[in-house]
Amino acid sequence: MFNLIRLRAPVGGATLTVNELVSEPKFPIEKFTWDYETSGDEIPKFESPGQWDNLKVVRKMLLDWEGHIVTKTSTDYWIYRKQLMNLMVPAPTIPTEKKHVRIEMQLVGDSSLYYADFTVDDFSAPIEANYPTVTPVLFQLTCNFGYWRNIATNAAVRL
Repeated sequence: MFNLIRLRAPVGGATLTVNELVSEPKFPIEKFTWDYETSGDEIPKFESPGQWDNLKVVRKMLLDWEGHIVTKTSTDYWIYRKQLMNLMVPAPTIPTEKKHVRIEMQLVGDSSLYYADFTVDDFSAPIEANYPTVTPVLFQLTCNFGYWRNIATNAAVRL
């Protein structure tokens, strides 16, 4: 489904590619799905059933990402876990950036490259005592712009 999923830091430009189809994928993804949240006033009709037609607009895009950190050694595990967390988890200082991570992706069968800027709403990366080289990760992200953008044209796209 994906040729590329790359994470990019909003400051400094550090990148990390996840879900790579290499002999040793370090960050395989099992779920990577987005939904569009819309809003608009619900205005009921007073003396008849139903409601009035109204305008609905996309307010934000919500992305859920579930996967794993997978390595051969516990030393590698901590190296790659720190790389992922440094890109995805907000810094422990007073926030100066409104966006936490940019995600760039290319879909199989589509030559365009897309991006969206996200804030991290929630994440989980539990350490499992008996599995020192594999653990699950979960990220819940919000893009307040509401759409993916084509990286070449910066145009909003509906995917």
